[in-house]
Amino acid sequence: MIIRNSNSYENFSLLLEAAQNRNQSARDELGVMYMPLIEKIAKGHHYALYLGEDGVGDACEAFTHAMDGFKGSSQKDFENYACKCIYNHLNRRMKRNFERSQAETLPDEDFQFPEEGYMPEFDRQLIFDVVRPLLSDRQFAVFYPMVTECLTVTEVAERLGVSRKTASQHLNTARERLKAVPLIRELLGGYSM
Repeated sequence: MIIRNSNSYENFSLLLEAAQNRNQSARDELGVMYMPLIEKIAKGHHYALYLGEDGVGDACEAFTHAMDGFKGSSQKDFENYACKCIYNHLNRRMKRNFERSQAETLPDEDFQFPEEGYMPEFDRQLIFDVVRPLLSDRQFAVFYPMVTECLTVTEVAERLGVSRKTASQHLNTARERLKAVPLIRELLGGYSM
């Protein structure tokens, strides 16, 4: 897609050279010329779905890097180079977002629930009655022994025959569900969940 320039620069190579020499009006002009292409790439189905409006900003950033890094003078070569830079940048951004979403936050081994003697038997029954309906079987199987027996995530995982990662995921989900219930925070004596 060759874009014809009808502004003050007579040929593309002079415009690009001025932009690479930090002439702001030339940079702006190139940006305006290529904004439809930048938006078209950034609003492609999977980029729009996963990056949203940030995709256009990321594509503009990649275009700026392409403008500064391009070593040729042909408009066609520049367009190919800029498209590759934009696609590569957006793909890296999607990969980074995916990796960040997959990153697991494991609770610290030092996470402390009340000590054995602190929580009387009737409180355990009350916790059982209030918490049990809010959690899945597996979430409750991880959460309840940690509260009542002061077990670590690793000990609960071994008892249930699952990995520590799985037990941690169930515990994190249980915590998120239980944070919204003030009575439960009160029952646990103010311990952070």
